[in-house]
Amino acid sequence: MASPNGLNGTLAVLNAPSNGTSPPSPPLQTIELSERLSTLQQSMETLWQNRNVFKDVETVLSDNKNCQGALRASLEHFHQVKAENDNMQSQIASQGTTIRRLEGRVEELRKKAAIKDRDLKNITESNATLKSEATEEKKKIEALLVANDTLTRDKKSLEGKLSQQSAQLAKLTAQVETLKTQHHAKVGELKRQLDTLNGYAIPIHNLPLQDASAKLDSIFQSAHRLVSGCFATDLPAHVFARDSDDWKAFTSAVGDTNIPLPPSNTLDAKRMRTAAVLRFLAKNAVAKLFQPFYTLEHGSELSDWLHERIDDDEHLNFVRRVLLRAEARPATMDGVQNDLFHAETHAAARAKAVGRALSVRGAVGGILSQEASDAFFVALGRWCAETAETWRTDIQPLRDVFQALLDLDDDELEVNEWRVLPDTPDKDDGNAPSPVLPLDSINDVAAHVWPLFMSNGNVAQCGFVVTKAQVARAKLEVGQFAAMQNNSRRVNRASARRSSGSDRIPSTANQNF
Repeated sequence: MASPNGLNGTLAVLNAPSNGTSPPSPPLQTIELSERLSTLQQSMETLWQNRNVFKDVETVLSDNKNCQGALRASLEHFHQVKAENDNMQSQIASQGTTIRRLEGRVEELRKKAAIKDRDLKNITESNATLKSEATEEKKKIEALLVANDTLTRDKKSLEGKLSQQSAQLAKLTAQVETLKTQHHAKVGELKRQLDTLNGYAIPIHNLPLQDASAKLDSIFQSAHRLVSGCFATDLPAHVFARDSDDWKAFTSAVGDTNIPLPPSNTLDAKRMRTAAVLRFLAKNAVAKLFQPFYTLEHGSELSDWLHERIDDDEHLNFVRRVLLRAEARPATMDGVQNDLFHAETHAAARAKAVGRALSVRGAVGGILSQEASDAFFVALGRWCAETAETWRTDIQPLRDVFQALLDLDDDELEVNEWRVLPDTPDKDDGNAPSPVLPLDSINDVAAHVWPLFMSNGNVAQCGFVVTKAQVARAKLEVGQFAAMQNNSRRVNRASARRSSGSDRIPSTANQNF
């Protein structure tokens, strides 16, 4: 009989793995085989312990053979089980790979599940917010429904009012059409009336300021030549006699304390006579010729009266146009031109010019010889007539009113609006005019000689002055003449005293100073 230790060794060999490594956990069949082998071992040990029981070695050997047969069968079964175990080990290894793959998949799914949990949480929160917003929107919708109901009621009410207003509009439209028809008729009537009124007003036209300035300058130049040609010449000696009434009348009429008039034929005396007469002529022209010719049937002047009573510029301008139209060629109420009245007004305008000529000649013509006085009167009359006609036909009908200004206060003077009177006038020979000196300072002015012409706030023609430097030598000459007269009087008085009470013949002192 074999020993139990030998059997254990055999079992150990059977249980050892074929690859030399530590066996993995035995499968269920291996465990059952081990249990059987353990039971068999216990049986072998029992048999060994009970060997004395067996009396017959034959029996033992027989049993041993039987056991060996069983052992061989067990070994075969063991090898079969071992093969199955190896197969199961391979399956277990494959299942381990699958398990690891599944574990990775599970981890991936777990991460996705965590993401989905976060998304679900966000969605839950968003749903809560949306639910709150939906509640608010529901409230708004309910409010809008209420408002819509109100608007529907208001719409029906407004539709009713609109229907009423449409009826009223149709009625008003008909009234408007009626009023438009009446208005058009009234406008047509007013237009006819306006055309009628405009027929009484002269059309106002425009003239470039430089063209009007050229006409005004021509008036001045012709006046300067006229006066200089008559008074810048040598006068007869008797004119300057102390008892000369002509000289006294002349100085009384044109005398200006700022323009000295020496009783002589010196160059300075001639220039001062020219300046004084030119100023006298300018004053008369400003008063009569450079004024609107508002002449009515009886010759009444309306200029001052209109300016005192009409403050509105447009109204005054229209009245001015009407009067200018009447002066130019007035129409009767039935539209027929009154040529006789036009001739009368034109004659009245010329009469003003003749009147100015007579006035100036009467004041200054006495110091001229009869021949020179007659020539001066003819030339003066022509100048007054031409000036009046130029003013009446060229200057007066312009849109902007022209105004002649001569004697202004010092605070109204602008140095750039005045020029120094030339010592000699320009010659009317087509040559370039002599240069006109500008005024340096208002303080240099001795006297204004020719008016300044303004139009709509603009200077149309500068005025002319004589300066203190121009009158200085003439003033000195007047002083010298006065001193000579005083000396002559003293001589005469002394001579008279000496001859008083005696039979001597009185002294015949020179009386021509």
